[in-house]
Amino acid sequence: MRVLHVDAGREYRGGQNQVRLLVRELAREPAVEQRLVTRRDSELARRTAAEGVAVREVPWTLGLDPRAWWRLVAEARAWRPDVIHAHNSHAVTLAVWARGWLRRAGAAPRVVATRRVVFRVSPRSALHRVDAVVAISEAVRSIPPRCAGRPPSRSTSARGSACPTERRSPPTSPRSSPRRINAHACGPRGPRGRFAPTSTG
Repeated sequence: MRVLHVDAGREYRGGQNQVRLLVRELAREPAVEQRLVTRRDSELARRTAAEGVAVREVPWTLGLDPRAWWRLVAEARAWRPDVIHAHNSHAVTLAVWARGWLRRAGAAPRVVATRRVVFRVSPRSALHRVDAVVAISEAVRSIPPRCAGRPPSRSTSARGSACPTERRSPPTSPRSSPRRINAHACGPRGPRGRFAPTSTG
């Protein structure tokens, strides 16, 4: 499986550290190939590269920077990921836009979004158009968006905190079932929202 991670990387905060921890753990899975598209010269780019993960640094000044969108499209066309995993709101929007363009080109990966906040989702949010949403806590999970225009058809339950720690392994596949990640699956055309069981080491 190929996973193309996307994060604006404008700051390095808790969300970006979760991205780093996720790619670090996924790097241990032989069946998973991954790359990260993020802002050029960002702290996230530096730290992710230090974990041995391929990083594609792109110009990303504005939140919805068209240069970042085009580089994301180009990377997805060349590498053909199975999943684009968007880790922040601007990344989600660019990923959904990229998928629309890629669909017309005959290669549309599934889009998975990570959601970390408990605010209600705007009706105009790109979160309504993704294939699956990963919620990092029960509080976030309690306010799900609609996936690709449909209400989530399935959800998982969390055990304890869903926030990554230095010892926890994240999901390895969007088609397998989590122990410590919450996921809202989408309808018939989307993934079923199951992630591989994880080990806390």
